[in-house]
Amino acid sequence: MSRLKLGDPVVVYVDLNQTVKGIGFVRYIGLIEQYGMKQHVGIELIESMENAHNGTVDGIQYFSVNQGYGLLIPIINVVKILSASEVLLKLKESLKIFKHQLTNCMNTIQSKDKQIKQLKETQIQLNSIINTMQSTTKDRDKDESTSKPKVSIVISEPTKTKSGQRYSFKSINSMNSPISAMQK
Repeated sequence: MSRLKLGDPVVVYVDLNQTVKGIGFVRYIGLIEQYGMKQHVGIELIESMENAHNGTVDGIQYFSVNQGYGLLIPIINVVKILSASEVLLKLKESLKIFKHQLTNCMNTIQSKDKQIKQLKETQIQLNSIINTMQSTTKDRDKDESTSKPKVSIVISEPTKTKSGQRYSFKSINSMNSPISAMQK
């Protein structure tokens, strides 16, 4: 491996067992007193990690990165210095994954838009039925000589049950008192 320098893109082992690899950039090279004056490398990771920091260890700032992106590792944990072409290939892979996730999100949005459109159409149909019923009731009341209470239908918000959605319908007379209730 060629000589390591600040800014180099690298593949490193990010765990003590040297089993998990990560990619990042060299942000610090030097001895760490707390680790027995051994040569360490400060890495700014491309992806955050749960046990990573911001470049500050035990109150000493060795380098500065966003919280969760910094890692101090022994120099022997540096697996490889990446070439520009290797970095571009990794970027290409990441972009492919991002595009796939974006496509999934767009499909979900389109599906939800269709559901909203169907619900709006159902609402329009229900309003039309209500208007027709009210119109019929008014016409009937005009034709009859006896006075009957006027009826309105109130549709409640849908409620979710174990067996599906449920809408409540209530008939209300002109005095705003319920006459009957039914559920669909």
